[in-house]
Formats: sequence, C-alpha cells, structure tokens
Amino acid sequence: MKRTLLLIYGGLLIVSASWKEWNPRLPPALEGQASVAVTIASDEEAIDIRYWDTKREGLDERPALVLLHGSPMASEYFDPLLESLGEDFRLIVPDLPGFGRSRKRIDDYSIDSHARYLRSFLDAAQVEEYHLLGYSMGGGVALAYTRFEAVDPRSLTLVSSIGLQEFELLGDYTLNHALHAAQLFVFWSLEWLTPHFGLLDGAILNYRYARNFYDTDQRPLRDALLDWGEPALIVHGERDGLVPFQAAQAHLKAMPHAQFKAYKEAGHLLSYRESDRVAEDIKRFVWSVETGEAARRSPMQEVAPEALPRMQRSHMFMGALLGVATFVSEDLACIGGGLLATKGATPLWVAVTGCLLGIFIGDFAIYLMGRFLGRSVLGLPVLNRILSPARVDRCARWLDEKGLVWILSTRFIPGTRAPTYFVAGMVKAGPMRFAMALLAGAILWTPLLVGLSYWLGGAFLSFFEEREGWALLGLLVVSLGLLTLARLSVGLLSWQGRRLLYSRFKRLARWEYWPMWVFYPPILMYVFWQMVKRRSATSLTCVNPCMPASGLVYESKSEILAHLERFEAPIGRFALIPLRWERERKGAALGSFMKRNNLKFPVVLKPDAGQRGQGVDIVHSEQEAMAFFDSQLESTVAQEYLPGNEYGIFYYRLPGHGKGEILSVTDKRLIEVVGDGASRLERLILADERAVGMARFFLEAHRDSLDRILGDGERYRLTQLGTHCRGALFLDGGHLRTPELEAAVDEMSRDVEGFYFGRYDIRAPSEADLKAGRNLRIIELNGLTSESTHMYDPKHSLFYAYKALFRQFEIAFEIADINRAAGIEADRFRSLLRLAHCYWKGMPSGRDGSESPAQR
Repeated sequence: MKRTLLLIYGGLLIVSASWKEWNPRLPPALEGQASVAVTIASDEEAIDIRYWDTKREGLDERPALVLLHGSPMASEYFDPLLESLGEDFRLIVPDLPGFGRSRKRIDDYSIDSHARYLRSFLDAAQVEEYHLLGYSMGGGVALAYTRFEAVDPRSLTLVSSIGLQEFELLGDYTLNHALHAAQLFVFWSLEWLTPHFGLLDGAILNYRYARNFYDTDQRPLRDALLDWGEPALIVHGERDGLVPFQAAQAHLKAMPHAQFKAYKEAGHLLSYRESDRVAEDIKRFVWSVETGEAARRSPMQEVAPEALPRMQRSHMFMGALLGVATFVSEDLACIGGGLLATKGATPLWVAVTGCLLGIFIGDFAIYLMGRFLGRSVLGLPVLNRILSPARVDRCARWLDEKGLVWILSTRFIPGTRAPTYFVAGMVKAGPMRFAMALLAGAILWTPLLVGLSYWLGGAFLSFFEEREGWALLGLLVVSLGLLTLARLSVGLLSWQGRRLLYSRFKRLARWEYWPMWVFYPPILMYVFWQMVKRRSATSLTCVNPCMPASGLVYESKSEILAHLERFEAPIGRFALIPLRWERERKGAALGSFMKRNNLKFPVVLKPDAGQRGQGVDIVHSEQEAMAFFDSQLESTVAQEYLPGNEYGIFYYRLPGHGKGEILSVTDKRLIEVVGDGASRLERLILADERAVGMARFFLEAHRDSLDRILGDGERYRLTQLGTHCRGALFLDGGHLRTPELEAAVDEMSRDVEGFYFGRYDIRAPSEADLKAGRNLRIIELNGLTSESTHMYDPKHSLFYAYKALFRQFEIAFEIADINRAAGIEADRFRSLLRLAHCYWKGMPSGRDGSESPAQR
C-alpha cells in the first residue's frame, strides 16, 4: 500500500509539474491593462510586464506618478488610492515581474532586479518625467532604482517602506538571510513537492514572495537613503507591525530634508485603509515639487553613516522569542541567542535570561504533565519514544536513590531529563524543591552555552562575512559546529557521557563497526570490474548451484540444512515452522520438535531467510517462543541449542578437484563482563574496553538489568549469539587450522552436491575438539555473500580486510567460470536485480508459499 501511494504521489507530481509547464506562463491581462516586453540583459529572453496607465488622449499635462507595489501584492493594492489620485496625476502602475499579471518566472526576484526591470519598463513605455512612489517592498525597489546613473525621478515617496537593513526582522543581513532561507524552503516544498496543478500560484504567500525576500540584500539601501538629495516624502503608520515605525524615523534621519507624515493609529496597510488621507498628503507633496516649493538636501544636511540610529528592540520581546524557541530545541535556541547577541540584535543578558526562563518553563511543564496525567500518556505515539516505560522506571529508581541531586545532574546527562522530570511529577515530588533544582541546573548550563556561542560565533561569522557570499553558509556551519560542541560538552561533564562519546569515537575510528554502505563500495567496485571483464553481470550465481542465486540473498536455511543432511553432514537438529500456520499450531510444532528430539529449553529460533544474524533469538520458555512467532514475517527455523564454542570456517573447492581448502577460521567469542560487588551492570558495560564499542546496543538489549549490581567475580554474558553485529568478538583463528580440521571439513563438504563456496557456522565442545576435527556440529551454512569473518579481528587493518575480501571474490569468480564452462546457467539479470532490490527494501522472502515481491 505504501509503495502504491508513493507511486501515485510521484505520478501526480509529474503531471502537476507538466501542467504548470504547459500552461501559459503569462496570465491574461485585465481589461484596461497594457503590456510591454522588456529585458535587462542582451542575452536574456524578453518578458512581458502588465501595467495600468491613465494617460489621456492628446496632450496630458498632468504630472506622471509611478506607483510600485509591495510583496506579495500587485497593482490592485493601489485601487483605493488611484480613485483619489486619478484626477490630478497620470498614474503608471506596473505589476513587477513575478507578481500580478506580469511574467511569473524570472531568474532574480530581488529589489535590484526589479529596479533594473523598472528602468527598462519606463524606457519602453517612453515615460520621461515622473515622480516615484514605493510601498513596502516597492519602496526598496524605488530606493535601489535611484542608485542608477542618469536616473532622475523628480521626487521619491516612501509609504510603509523598507529601507535600512538594521530595522528588518533581526536587524542583521546574515541572520535575516537564514530566516528567509528557511521560509523559502517551506514555500519551495509547497511549490514543487505538492501536486497542486498551479492552484498555489494564485496564493498570496507563495514561492515567488519567498524568493523576493531571499534574493534581496537591503544593505545597499543605506547609501541610497544617504545619497538622495531630491524632494522626498515619508509616510508611515505608528502601529506598523511589519516595518517598524522606528525604521521610518531612521529614514528621516538619513534624509533630513524629507517631509514626514506619521499616522498614529495606522498599521502597514495605511495606504489601503487610509487611502483618502494618504492621497491628500501625496497630492500636496507632488504639487510642492511641481511648484518648486519642496525642499532639497542642502550641503549642510549631509549625514554620516555611523550617525544613523539602530533598532531599539524590546528586551521583553526578544527574550520571549528565545524562550519560545527553547520549546523546539533548547540547544539551538541558546546558540541562536548567543549569535543574536554577537550581531548586536539583543544584549547578552537578554539572550541568557530568555533562554533560561524558556528552558525552566519547558522542563517544569514536563513535571506537571507527569503530575496530572501520570502513566496514562506513556502509550501515546509521540511520547512513547521519549518516555518509554523502561526508561521511566530507571529514572524513578535513580530519583528515589539520589533525590534532587539527580534532578540537578540530569542537565548534564544526555537522554535523562524528560523521563526524570516526568517521573518526578508522577511520584508527586515537592514542586518548590523540584523547581529550585531545575532552576539551579538551568543557571549552570544556559549561560555557558549562550556565552560560548557569543564568544566563538562572532569570530567565525566575521570570517565568513568578509567573504560576502559565504555568510549564509558560515551561519549554518557555525550553528552546526556550536550544536555539536554543545552536545559534546554535555557528554564530557559526566563519566557516563564521556564513555558514550568514546564509544562513538571508537565506532568511527574502527572500521569493523562501520555500516555496510560505508565499508563495501570498494568491494562492489571490484566485483563490478570482474563482471565487466567477464561480460556477465550474473556469473557469480553459478558458484553454488544447490542454492538460489548461489546464496546471494533470501537463501533458505532449512533447505540448505536439509540438503546437507541428505549427504550426512553433522548438522544441528532442526525443524521448519511455516509462517502461514496459526499461532497455536506453531507452538504445538515447536513442542513436537523438542519432544521428538528429547530437547529442553533453551532452543534457537531464527527466520528461514535471515541475513547477518538478524532476527535470531535464543528462547528460554514457551512464552518467549510465542512472542517470537508473533513478530515474524518469515517462516521459522527451530534448532537445538548446541553447547560449546562457536567458530566460522570458510571453505571452498574448485569444481573437478577432489579436495577443498579452508580459506579462514574465525574464533567467535561471546562478550562477558565481570562484577566487582559494587558496580551496576551499566557501568561495567561502559567500562569494558570491548563492550563499550557496542555500548548503545548492549544498554538497550539489557535495559531491564542495567541497575543490577553483580557480585565480586560474577560473570554476566552480554551476547548469546556468535554474530558480530550483535556484539560478538571475532578473532583470527588461523592457529586453529590443522590438517585434521581441514580433512574433517572437506569430508563433510566435498560430497554435498552443488556446494563449492561458503562459510560454516560450527559449534565444537572445545578448541581441542576443533583442532582434532571431531564432534563438530553445523549451525548453518552461508553461501555467496558470506564473509571471511576472521578479518574482523581487531588486530587487522582495513587494508587487510579488503585484501581478504578481494581474495574471497577472486576465488568465487574462478569457481563460477569453471561451472559456467561445465554448462551451469546463471540467473537472469532481471531476477538478480529484483532480489537485490527487495533485500535492500527489507521485504520478506515469501518462501511460505505466498508470492513476495522478490518472487514476482
């Protein structure tokens, strides 16, 4: 169903994108709108701009007034204003590119780009003398337009206009650009990841609106304001929530000769809601310019850039903003607060206080949730991952043992805060004492992180900002770096955290822990090269004719064991329990198998088509067995639990040769920790040099026993299976390879029809038995994709491992060539791809008789 829905969704996206591409890029003009084609570069395709022009036939002596709308609006915004101005002026109102009825798609939506389009538009429309009015973002276009050489509008009117960068959002270009980038990502996702068939194109807030802000750099507008010496009018509402009134006051400071009109009760839409009053102010101003009465900047009114005021933001607002941000991410809010203080957007003490109070309130809310809701919320889908019952129980024990000291310490121990605070509320810990402990932890931590961001962030941001275009990338790099440093710092403050960090480092530094997608690309490249040399992509499927695809994936353990059994190989007794059987029948089949073979618990249960030890379990009771059956998507192999030591023996035999060879021997060691009579199991795991490499796996696997204190000398086995990915230690057993062992393995292998290459997992009572080649019992046999697992010995390097695998596949290709020459046919490439795809997607094999994706 998921795949079907995904295909439908992808198809709708393609159709939607095609629909938008085929539809005309230029919407039809409204009645009365004119159109002109313009270009801003010689190699650029001309675009059409729709516009209104109220020029009268014949000689029209009225002053021309060009009105520029804001974003995301269009020329229709000025309709109420046009009614009041139409008698006195020739009004020219274009839809700027990307908006209204003009061309939607352009390369650059910035105010500088719009200013260039405006210049080309006025030239094409043969408008020579005019007054220029810009509203909101259009005011930025007007200011950018004045910076062109030989551009001389007779006056400039700014209505609710943007201008100085310091008064836009957070007041800093880099920080604002980051916010605009986040906004652009949201609208880009709606534009291209939603099959809307063009319906969203007409939305007020859209991708083009977001691009307009993202592409725009307001910093050059400072010079435009300072350099404009012709008549100017500034109209602004004192309650403007988008462009603060302080911005208009600063613009007046930059243009002291300008006329200034403040509207006490008006907001950002004042020219729409107060159109009559605004129109009268515009009329008076323009006519004053026409009659020569309007003031121009005198030489005495030159203003130095440093004399311009900065935005005085409310400390309460900035603190509240950061406090709310902590509800999303405490660390990112603290980092953001430090960077805001670095850039001068808010004082450092406001950043610290806002983050501290936000963290305290958020943590106390978790306490209240536990106090009033209790365990009833633990089953909710969102909370059950953060507040698992096992984690809650552990935190309850720690809280009982250590009290408020534990609450204070959780601030510095990753993953403990939410469950501990929830438990504190659930057990009704004293709210005042709990609050004081929370506040103390926040006071210790918050200034440290905010201060670190303030100190380090400023230096790094300055470095990036000096390189202009790298500023946004610099902000991202600095934020991620500080976040990483914060997480590391939290870990370093406790012994447990330091050991978990060491575990991460060890898994990164030691190749044996690397995931397959990191480790295997060189091997895949080698295999691909060998396929190219042989001009066959499927020749390896001829290696073991007795196995489907020679044991590539989805090989059946039961079929392989049954095949070995027919040739009297010493296998461990087993039974296949089909997936299609009902639950009770599966339990009865397991009981019958155990009774028939005189077995008692424990027994081994594993999927018939599993890989790399996945899904294998040692069950010790009927209840555990039934739970295993309930979770399976494959038929189950039940097998006797064989005592002794486990070994991996890689064997191969060239077809036609009477004797095979052992390629490698792996000594599999099950990891144990030894108690000292005082330490909890969790500490013993983290303190053990081998176990710490798999710390997170072991801590999760043994979560119910982590608080157990082992007696002095008491041994606790962490691994039950000889599987590397589940914690077993693999050692190179080359010293165990004896003529007796080689003869025994060859004897049980060479007569098995169709088997030439693979690894046995074998149990032997002792090392001496293994060397002597006696009392060997086969757990399972793996085919083509099995590994020479001796390479995982910690003493071996990455290059040794690659050398071992290259040698292994060299032998596999040699066997395949001999079998192909003998007439054995390889699998079809299409079938091989289907198997690989299904395995990669984790699909079941379908070996129970029902058709699976792997078999279609």
